[in-house]
Amino acid sequence: MSTRRLRLIVMAVLAALLGSWLVATPAQAASGVVTGKVFGKLVGASKKAEPDVSVYLDKLNPDGFSHDNAFRSGETNSNGVFTIKNVPNGKYQVRMYPKVYGNTGDLGYEYYKNKWSPYGSTYVTVSGGKVTLDDALLEQPGWVHGVVRDEAGNPMTNTSVMVRDGQRSGGYGFSTDAQGRFDTRNGTWTGNTIPGSYVVEAASSLYGTEDPVYASSSKTLNIPANTGVKQDFVLKRLKTVVFTVKHSDGTPARHAPVGLWLQRNSGGIFEGAQYGPIETDQAGKFRVVEGVARKLKFAPAPGHQGTDVAEYWDGPSGTGAYAFQDAEPVEWSSTSLKRNYTVTLGAPPAIKQGKATVKGTPKLGAKLKAKTSGWSKGVKLRYEWEKNGTILKKATKKKLKVTKKIAKDARDISVRVTATRSGDRAVDTVSQKKSVKLLKLRVGSPKIAGKAAVGKILTAKPGKWGPGKVKLKFQWLKGKKAIKGATKKKLKLTKSLKGKTIRVRITGT
Repeated sequence: MSTRRLRLIVMAVLAALLGSWLVATPAQAASGVVTGKVFGKLVGASKKAEPDVSVYLDKLNPDGFSHDNAFRSGETNSNGVFTIKNVPNGKYQVRMYPKVYGNTGDLGYEYYKNKWSPYGSTYVTVSGGKVTLDDALLEQPGWVHGVVRDEAGNPMTNTSVMVRDGQRSGGYGFSTDAQGRFDTRNGTWTGNTIPGSYVVEAASSLYGTEDPVYASSSKTLNIPANTGVKQDFVLKRLKTVVFTVKHSDGTPARHAPVGLWLQRNSGGIFEGAQYGPIETDQAGKFRVVEGVARKLKFAPAPGHQGTDVAEYWDGPSGTGAYAFQDAEPVEWSSTSLKRNYTVTLGAPPAIKQGKATVKGTPKLGAKLKAKTSGWSKGVKLRYEWEKNGTILKKATKKKLKVTKKIAKDARDISVRVTATRSGDRAVDTVSQKKSVKLLKLRVGSPKIAGKAAVGKILTAKPGKWGPGKVKLKFQWLKGKKAIKGATKKKLKLTKSLKGKTIRVRITGT
């Protein structure tokens, strides 16, 4: 049996660094060449080499988002071939434009790999040498046309129509005309729908607080070359509730903070909204739209002079609540498409609102304590701990131990304190949110033990990881490629590995 030795390299990487290789790379040339061939095809004709096609290379900037457009360019010859020299190393979007385009029946332009727009286009990497692109085929764009109406059959003017490659892709849009009609050929960027599958979506463009709200409607369509596809849309109007928030002196609470909690599942917990800032508009109004149940809390506008205090919405016939437990969710059983309510903020409640703070540093295994002060005498205090603004089930004591379940996905910890007293309305307050301290994963110093010879067994020695118990995964590699099924701590060296560089990748979580 051969005893030819194998080169061994050990790697230990965190999940965020997977794919990074701790090996040196050889120096590369500063520039390269990009070449390829472009064909054209009209409906009913055979494809042919397309001359005079302008090819542009848009260089991706270091920010990973913006581009230096037309950084390099070239043009196809009579055989449809282009060659762009002296292309600096980097990543590029590739655009190809026929000599004549933009009118119905003309060939369309495209991004590399048959894309109608830059969204999701394939980048070309230049790192010295010659890069030969796959053949490109330019075809005639098709189009989509139709009418957008509401449920009563009325045409919806100035409604947005968006065209995308997929539901989550970027895309281009334009608006319907006075009769609710649209045609993608009339959009600034939507006239280049080369043959393929597209998502076309219609959505209302009304954004005012008092404006009606409509659910968007989309359809996935296959658009053939030089052919129109008819697609009408009907948009359903959604129910809305508009709150007008005023101070006790009658002035509107402009740009005032709004607390918002969402019940994503019927009968489930109310979760704090994970976006913001959430506030009233310039007129002191705030709108909610048909969907999940919501609880709301309205506060005085910043800088308002007066004794007004924040209060929770407690229903159309309520007078304002001061504790989350008494808040009434906005309900959608009403048949009214639009409801308007006025909320007038008032004086402080009978129970003086005290303060609550969290003592301790939120981290795995820590013991936190709620500290209170300034509450009225004779009140009974109840504690509810929150993670990311959402109340934790059964966490109702003055102290809280941060378990693995609590620490998982936690950004911050706070405590809600509710005071009750016979004959008075309950009052609550929430402590300032304390950011969770993430434990830093300590990576071990891994080694490979064993003789590097065919027939022998190698063992991965991960070293000491921490803090606490760290789950380790192993993947043995041949060069830079994973060895199929080699995910144990040990690896038996077979003949197929002779002369190869063997690595082990250890991932700790």
